Amino acid sequence: MNFLKRIQQQPEKTRKIIFWAIIIVLAVILIFVWLKLSQGRLAEFEMSSFIQDLNPPDLSNIEIPEMPNQVLEEIEQYAKEATTTE
Repeated sequence: MNFLKRIQQQPEKTRKIIFWAIIIVLAVILIFVWLKLSQGRLAEFEMSSFIQDLNPPDLSNIEIPEMPNQVLEEIEQYAKEATTTE
């Protein structure tokens, strides 16, 4: 308690410096712990089993339909109009 009383008796600027120093130290410690835990999880992570569990659909057999001639002609017409009006 004596320590807290000494801090309370300090000028406001000194108290702010002490406060932010404590916040920064705690933040650095928490970030360090978080990075270590994340590093351990990433080391255990297996991409092949993740993709297998995800079960994505096979997209290699999808057929893309061709555009009808009318749509292609309209696109060409709009392109010609755009170049002539500029």
